Amino acid sequence: MENFENYSPVRKIGKNHTSLTGRISSQNSDRLYSFESSLERDFIQITDFNPYVYRFIEQPLTISYIDEIGAGRTYTPDFLIFYKNDNPRHERLKPLLVEVKYRDELKKNWNKYKPKFKAASEFCQEKDWNFKFITEREIRGDYLFNVKFLNNYKNSEDVRIEDVSFLLDNLELMKETTPKDLLNATCSSEKRRGFLLFTLWHMVSIDMIKMDLSLRVSMNSLIWI
Repeated sequence: MENFENYSPVRKIGKNHTSLTGRISSQNSDRLYSFESSLERDFIQITDFNPYVYRFIEQPLTISYIDEIGAGRTYTPDFLIFYKNDNPRHERLKPLLVEVKYRDELKKNWNKYKPKFKAASEFCQEKDWNFKFITEREIRGDYLFNVKFLNNYKNSEDVRIEDVSFLLDNLELMKETTPKDLLNATCSSEKRRGFLLFTLWHMVSIDMIKMDLSLRVSMNSLIWI
């Protein structure tokens, strides 16, 4: 089995006057991830939030290949993702090598990128990985909105274990409901509902309460255990 510890960033991302660059902290570790576009920054956020992701690395490796005129070239993909695969009932997810690009950039420079992507696909086939290029169409949707919203609730300092138990017990009785209906059915105090709502969103953010995060979250979203 491939070990993520064999990989670390092979290229340092410097300042760029034509695109946004910087570093963003992880919600799940003490790592700082470098990005060289706002699209990469958003991709890091949704990948870091994904409960099925074990680890991911930016600028993880360099692939050498020969282009169509016989010249030696190199290509460094943007990210490498390793998945947890800790549930035997779920299909195994292979490591995923990722290139993040805007759709317009892909269309404009397709002839330049095509040999790189072909080399990456062949490399991944040998490793039993997958390769994929991802655009703003896959990144900037309701899921990204939900990630940014729920990341505000991941900190557990203001969460009380008795409130967690209270919500779980009542949600188990109601089977499937909404945040609005759960709080209205279990609490008459508006102030108390405010405290419980913070706890509820925290529980959603750590996957303790389930919600379809492909749809924009609201007080009327379906929730269940």
